[in-house]
Amino acid sequence: MNRHIRIILLMALLFLGVISLGVAQDDSSDIYILHVDGTIVPVVADYIDRGISEAEDNGAAAVVIELNTAGGMLSTTEDIVDRILESRVPVVVYVDRWAGSAGTFITMAAHVAAMAPASRIGAASPVSIDGDLSETMKKKLNEDTAAHIRGLADLRGRNQKAAEATVREALSFTDKEALGIAPISESQRQVLGLESPYLDPPLVDVGAKDIEELLVKIDGMQVKVGDEMVTIRTEGYRIHKIGMNFLERFLHVV
Repeated sequence: MNRHIRIILLMALLFLGVISLGVAQDDSSDIYILHVDGTIVPVVADYIDRGISEAEDNGAAAVVIELNTAGGMLSTTEDIVDRILESRVPVVVYVDRWAGSAGTFITMAAHVAAMAPASRIGAASPVSIDGDLSETMKKKLNEDTAAHIRGLADLRGRNQKAAEATVREALSFTDKEALGIAPISESQRQVLGLESPYLDPPLVDVGAKDIEELLVKIDGMQVKVGDEMVTIRTEGYRIHKIGMNFLERFLHVV
């Protein structure tokens, strides 16, 4: 009889251990941080894909992309946007200084869009390297990119008018303007056709002075990843910094 009781207790302990392991994995506080500084070119897309894939494989709580860029290639931007949309973990884009052009699209694609003090976002009008594009092709390119960024803003519940104006009117916004806590200029207000000088809804979600404050602010935030609502857990976070490897750094320079 005692032997049977010991077996039952042992099985119960093993069962509780398995449940605890599952909970620990679900409540992972591992944060993977990538750093993008410079022009958006194919090697940057490869780097971001590698970082997100590693975070997915290890069940990370989130991936944070520190971003500072004046822009880059449209095709590469689309690859990065698609990878963020396909990610199985939340992706946070933190605009460290500038999210110009391509950077605006990447920020809009993120599950959480964040900006540092005195950073800026916008001026996302497409610029072709080929100056021989016909007026028809230029119009098609403009319409397509405007629809793309409007769709991203709609997907993430952000200001569609302001997002579209970064493409059609090359508008740029400071962090406080994008967060809806500082008034935009009168000229911007007229372009957007707004009664209020504040962006509502805002163009981005969070303002933070650094990564540490950002991780505190996003703790408990719910985002839609794929078809599921996911709660970002950062309490007691562990940071894993993934830098470019030697080949990626070399290709980025050249």
